[in-house]
Amino acid sequence: MMQELFEKNLTHLGTPTWYSRNEEIFVEGELATGIFKIKSGCMRTATVLSDGRRHILSFYLPGEFYGLEAGRVYSVTGESVTRCKIHMFRKNALFEAADDKIAMRLLMIAASELSRAQKHSLLLLRGAKERVVGFLLDMAERQNNWQQVDLPMTRGDIANYLGLTTETVSRMFGRLEDSAAIAIERRRVTLCDLPALKEMYK
Repeated sequence: MMQELFEKNLTHLGTPTWYSRNEEIFVEGELATGIFKIKSGCMRTATVLSDGRRHILSFYLPGEFYGLEAGRVYSVTGESVTRCKIHMFRKNALFEAADDKIAMRLLMIAASELSRAQKHSLLLLRGAKERVVGFLLDMAERQNNWQQVDLPMTRGDIANYLGLTTETVSRMFGRLEDSAAIAIERRRVTLCDLPALKEMYK
């Protein structure tokens, strides 16, 4: 109910925009003027490390928000993974219109972002197989589907996000498929043995 109020009452503060695949939505260092909601498709956030390597920090799926930055500028770059529709709420106008319900929703968005970052940090402490399994379980939870998971991103993007090589990710997928824990058809993964997958990620 709160999310419906957040969107229905504030749609005049921004407009939905379509982005092509691999298009920049906002750039690291730019003034953080908006809060983004993914309406369809998938976006990712990335940053460039001090040694010049590019690192993917998160993926965002339909219904999820990004943009509540602590500072005045975006700390990462946002890019479309697929063709996607994104609604940008103008931050200044949003704060001016905020009431208790909107403030609570913004707090929930910030808490969700913090939780996602913490999960990612803990995931990177695991072994390669556990990272891949953890990623699949996280995507299943976020898509609210414990039978099949759609992976709109490439294996290379998954590898970058998990701190692995593309070859390692492909090998882990192959091992999980060989053990009948999952089945892969293009970019859709069927979770054939969910209890086994959860046991692997304990």
